[in-house]
Amino acid sequence: VTGTSLERAVVFQSHALMPWMTVMGNIAFAVHSKWPKMNKRDLHKHCQKFIDLVHLTGSENKKPAQLSGGMKQRVGIARAMAIEPRIMLLDEPFSALDALTRGSLQDELLSICSTTEQTVFMITHDIDEAILLADKIILMTNGPEARICEIVENALPRERTRNNMHTHDNYYPIRNHLIEFLVNRSMSGFKWEDVAEKIGQSKEWTCAALLGQISLTKEQAEAAGNAMGMNLDPEEMALLMTVPYRGSLETAVPTD
Repeated sequence: VTGTSLERAVVFQSHALMPWMTVMGNIAFAVHSKWPKMNKRDLHKHCQKFIDLVHLTGSENKKPAQLSGGMKQRVGIARAMAIEPRIMLLDEPFSALDALTRGSLQDELLSICSTTEQTVFMITHDIDEAILLADKIILMTNGPEARICEIVENALPRERTRNNMHTHDNYYPIRNHLIEFLVNRSMSGFKWEDVAEKIGQSKEWTCAALLGQISLTKEQAEAAGNAMGMNLDPEEMALLMTVPYRGSLETAVPTD
């Protein structure tokens, strides 16, 4: 990649819509940029196809101020897909949405990609979102000189859903592997002893907790994040407070 190109489309964290344009106008602007000679009738038909695809039929003449956050992101997705890019880049597009809206849009994205066979490269800090959506999960080291550290093949079947993916045998091994990477290999510059001291537990207990084997309280998660130099957002806080481990805790780690 050496410059801008309409062979790539981006969906941003914020909707990045032009507030003076309608839903149809925002999408038509992108389509006209790609195909400036397309006549108005074909342009309208083409845009309508993608408006229907993201379930915004009936909102064509609404402006962004009249839309909810989830609807705005749907417009962003429709705008990106309408130019039929070779690859679509998603920069944490659902991070600012509430849990129900985020889940709904994740399901829609899966359905759209299945229907259109669109190639998507998505950035996320949400482990379960990555497991649900991705065929391959690329793990990056921390910045400022971040690099690819590992590429994980998602072994869960393609037909997985958010309601059943935790029942698959490979779900917990993949999830724990990703958590272990986030709290261990992707970070440097901190000592486990310091984290354990902040939490008020042993090094072994702390390691098990950050691998998801023991539940942390909100206060412990905050202390762990501070000790590791992490500015935890609410989703990352919730991640440190989850309990995905299925095995016997007594035989896994000491729990003093």
